[in-house]
Amino acid sequence: METPAGVVWAGADDGTLYRCAPDQLTAFRPSDALAKQPVYSLAADADGTLWAGTFRGGLLRFKNGVFTRLTARQGLPVDVISQILDDQHGRLWLGTHQGIYCVAKSALNACADGRTNKLDYIIYGRQDGLPALECSDGYQPACWRGADGRLWFTTVNGVVWVNPDELTASSSPAQVVIEELLVDGGPVALRGGKIIVPPGHGQFDFRFTALNFEAGDKARFRYRLDGLDTDWVEADTLRTAQYRHLPPRTYRFRVIACNGEGVWNETGAAVEFEVQPFFYQTWWFKILAGVIIIGGISFGVRRAATRKYRRKLALLQQQHAIERDRARIAKDIHDDVGAGLTQITLLTELARRDPEQTGANLGRISDSARKLTKAMDEIVWAVDPQHDTFDGLFDYISAYAEDFLRVAGIRCRMDLPSPLPTARVDAELRYNLFLALKETLNNIVKHAKATEVWLRLRIEPKSFTLIIEDNGQGLPGVAGQRELNLGKDRLTSGSGLVNLQKRLAAVGGHCKIYSRAGQGTRVEMSVTINHAVSPVVAIGRDDNAG
Repeated sequence: METPAGVVWAGADDGTLYRCAPDQLTAFRPSDALAKQPVYSLAADADGTLWAGTFRGGLLRFKNGVFTRLTARQGLPVDVISQILDDQHGRLWLGTHQGIYCVAKSALNACADGRTNKLDYIIYGRQDGLPALECSDGYQPACWRGADGRLWFTTVNGVVWVNPDELTASSSPAQVVIEELLVDGGPVALRGGKIIVPPGHGQFDFRFTALNFEAGDKARFRYRLDGLDTDWVEADTLRTAQYRHLPPRTYRFRVIACNGEGVWNETGAAVEFEVQPFFYQTWWFKILAGVIIIGGISFGVRRAATRKYRRKLALLQQQHAIERDRARIAKDIHDDVGAGLTQITLLTELARRDPEQTGANLGRISDSARKLTKAMDEIVWAVDPQHDTFDGLFDYISAYAEDFLRVAGIRCRMDLPSPLPTARVDAELRYNLFLALKETLNNIVKHAKATEVWLRLRIEPKSFTLIIEDNGQGLPGVAGQRELNLGKDRLTSGSGLVNLQKRLAAVGGHCKIYSRAGQGTRVEMSVTINHAVSPVVAIGRDDNAG
């Protein structure tokens, strides 16, 4: 095909367009999903725009190096275009397998540019003189524009021609009538007053037609439901519309039609109806329900807040009562037991004055008194509420470990995070963790033959772990490093190591022991943090306890 500017174009079966020059062949190909559809026909505008009819790929516009495809989705009625002719009146004539279509190029450009998705056209079929609807394809030229302006089209049953200069839109617009409204399959009277549809109906069917014998089956329709649709719905030649489950409100159904020559009746026909609501869909019920819901939520929030503050107050009162009791116990132990121990110490010193009779016994009494005094100091520390913090716990056990190991001639190294978290630590936890540490240090001093001990603290979001590690000889009988199963390994059959697990279990924790011959032992004491116990942060509660 040669354009008015003298450029020769050719279309291929793989969808490629070729610009042919004496010394060069340039290929152009679209990149969409229909790019491989064969090119059946070509037409060119004076401005260089190229139109290509394809097999099942609609109409292609190639303008300024850009392809734009028009198919049934964009309003083109057919996707197989065998022939294209320009009538020099701003219209393209498309020979298809369903008749001959006449479309204004301005409408095609508007649709291709995205300015609209509605495409008006005129269709010519058997009633207009076509011997067959299917226009020929597969060879060139399958159509021709004569010197007198006539357009010639070949069909599978013969050749037809049309003179576009003689075409005038002389027919009047088709009159549109809404024939019937069906609600859930039952007819509704369209005359006789306002149409009221009771609530609970799910399907609405509209049937309409065009009163124009010239239009026949070529009449096309558009409809919209004001109150629901935002734009016209293209119905083509379909004469029904269906809607389901319409919300309660007033609607206006409108339909317009186009005759066979493309003349639209923009007034059309309309019917107005009202879908009534259920009682729970009425505005007064929604207001009442909203007031009740808001009132219920306010009452629930107030009640929940009251109960929350009451629980908090009860918890604080309980904590204060426990703290008062513990303070009293600490004071009684300190005053009474401390006074008794002081008296024992004084009597021991008096007995020392007669070394011939009571010297040895008095020495033992004095040593026991000192140990008892130290034990009482530990008990007082455990029950005193002012030490229920991370700082109070680890200040005490770190000082104890340093003093204890220094007397034994073992170097003590500490690895504690700074600062320690602000948290409440249960008294029972502090006491049991201290006793477990004390027992571990006693085992190291007596059996490990260690020269160095490391104390580490690892804090995690929901737990903390105290790690005691030595560089001693390890537990006897252990060949390689591994975790010991407390209570099952023979090496731990004694009560000392098993007691560690029991003490940790009593406060909701657990103990792991790792040992390797000649390379020391590591004891890990882990305790779970239970945030639900106190609004501060309570540690050492067993989550599984009743």
